[in-house]
Amino acid sequence: MDRETWMYRLDRFSQEYLDNLLEFEKAANDHRVHRGKSHIWCPCTKCQNCQKFDDWHIIQGHLITEGFMSRYTRWSEHGELLSDGITVDVGSNYDDVNDSEDDNHDNLDQMLDDIEDDGTYTDYENFQQLIEENEKPLYEGCKKFTKLSAVLKLFNLKANNGRSDKSFTKTLEVINEMPPEDAKLVRWHAEERKRDGKMRHVADSPKWRNIDHEFEEFGDEIRNIRFRLSADGINPFKNMSSRHSTWPVLLCIYNLPPWLSMKRKYIMMSLLIQGPKQPGQDIYVFLAPLIEHMKKLRNSGVEVYDAYKKEHFQLRAMIYCTISDFPAYADLSGYSTKGKKACPVCEENTQFRRLKNCNKHVYMGHRRSLPKKHLYRTRGNLSDGEDEKEEMAPPMDGKTTFSRVQNLEVVFGKCSKNNQLNNWKKRSILIGDNWMNRVSL
Repeated sequence: MDRETWMYRLDRFSQEYLDNLLEFEKAANDHRVHRGKSHIWCPCTKCQNCQKFDDWHIIQGHLITEGFMSRYTRWSEHGELLSDGITVDVGSNYDDVNDSEDDNHDNLDQMLDDIEDDGTYTDYENFQQLIEENEKPLYEGCKKFTKLSAVLKLFNLKANNGRSDKSFTKTLEVINEMPPEDAKLVRWHAEERKRDGKMRHVADSPKWRNIDHEFEEFGDEIRNIRFRLSADGINPFKNMSSRHSTWPVLLCIYNLPPWLSMKRKYIMMSLLIQGPKQPGQDIYVFLAPLIEHMKKLRNSGVEVYDAYKKEHFQLRAMIYCTISDFPAYADLSGYSTKGKKACPVCEENTQFRRLKNCNKHVYMGHRRSLPKKHLYRTRGNLSDGEDEKEEMAPPMDGKTTFSRVQNLEVVFGKCSKNNQLNNWKKRSILIGDNWMNRVSL
């Protein structure tokens, strides 16, 4: 029976599977003895040749309960190599084959053990770096190679094939160009974005252009990052219990293409606030360290290396906008989204009604935002029974908004109160003094 069949198609609890598993046990034990090691790498779906065990029965249990990792019909980590398209056993003539796939894990373990045992190695920092590079995957999600094992693999190929230093250096340069250019994608919004007058990306918005105009030093460097901040409360226990609340605070990079900016790998969870209740206005206490870091990035920036342009530059960043639901909007903005003036755009002109039977407010007047001659303005039967004749008031600019909260004094905690008569309860931590006269919110 071929390996593809018994390794991946048979019932792993059947006697036939167990009998074939003895073939793998023999190959793995022969390879262990030949290499002079006490351990065997486990090729199950969870370990994937990244965990080693001295006891074969542990590996046997993994292979029965979890099964073999995908596409492992050639047991490369257990003494086999592929030569001219034929799988052969190299247990007896391993040292005579130069093209064999060396056991990277064994080689690295032996190398680091030798260095550590040798008392002549005095550069402790470099040795610690070797240890760290041996623990880091070559790239995110890579389980077969670490950064150090990949370098060792390339050097083995160079030595075994007698390649010149020049040829080897050129090979490394080509390999360096193969991985995805994340560094280049930070420039996508300025260099590769389609510009046809349509709203395809956040960079097409008037606000993006206003920032470029008002803060020329920031806008001139296209690699400067514009973050979107999002916060919301979740319950991780799959029920509606009010005894626990978890609030993640996320940062998304708007410089990236729209099909990447919302991918999980490009979203940074900067805070995770946990407690018996939602933080409310006290969320500013938790946000304060993040805002301090953002101020530093906005004002002085940090020196970073651009792998695409191969140069150092001063990177700056800003919180471009926030996106949240209405309750989280209230916590972040300082405007209470409850009561008779719950709309932060309409404020005093918020249209509301009090439902007598349930004692709740509902908010009307949404048809005011439609064009003056829109058909739905006269379709009162679809709404509150009346025609809509009012116009929507224009939203406030940054100066007006700041004037509402400029003199607010807020004490954090349950007993905090202020003397404000409208729905503005606190000054948002996201509003900076030096920005209030320049950028609209």
